[in-house]
Amino acid sequence: MTTEVRGSRFRPASPPAAAVALGALGLVLLAAWVPLTYLTHDLQASRDGVAAALAVACGWLGVPVARRQPRNAEGWLLLGLAAGVMVVLDSGLYAVLDYRLHHGRLPLGEIAVFLKDTLGVPLILVFGLVILLFPDGRVTRRWAWVLWPYVVLVAVTAAGFAAKEAGTIAGQPIQVDVTGGYAGQGSPSGVLGVAAFATAGFFVIPLLWPAFVARQVLSWRRSAGDCRQQLK
Repeated sequence: MTTEVRGSRFRPASPPAAAVALGALGLVLLAAWVPLTYLTHDLQASRDGVAAALAVACGWLGVPVARRQPRNAEGWLLLGLAAGVMVVLDSGLYAVLDYRLHHGRLPLGEIAVFLKDTLGVPLILVFGLVILLFPDGRVTRRWAWVLWPYVVLVAVTAAGFAAKEAGTIAGQPIQVDVTGGYAGQGSPSGVLGVAAFATAGFFVIPLLWPAFVARQVLSWRRSAGDCRQQLK
């Protein structure tokens, strides 16, 4: 029998109404995705709709979990992923609309490029937490030593990518590719020269994912009843 660590469980103070609010935000972002996709005349910036479908699936699962089990981190992570994916998609589409179709004349184009290029990597890394904390948002004492360093590494890597992007596009004539990502020239190291560190974090952190999957497999082999069915 494993001993659960109370401190390793996320305890968001937000009431269940916050889950509905985040779900509503996701719907607004999804609604914006439709006309933006139409106006750009190209689904390429939306990955042919696959990413939007993933966001809908995450939101569909996240809202009931966050409402009924507000202390379970899984629901909040899924809702955050759903909203984050839609922000990336909408930002990429808006960047295409601004810089490829309107020659940079629309407002807030730089912010759209920044969000598109900055949020994508952290969202990928956060997905590892969904695997690790499934299904109840808890980890044992042994895995708590992996959880918190992982969270810190993700936060630092995300900050590194944000600083890199800010240093790259600041004061530069912005050009974007067909997905809305920055494609012009700029500082290769970004603010404070953190490009190498951020890139290293992106490649190092996923090395932990096989261990997260292995934890779920071992948990399934040791479980029974409803817990075993959830893990399946």
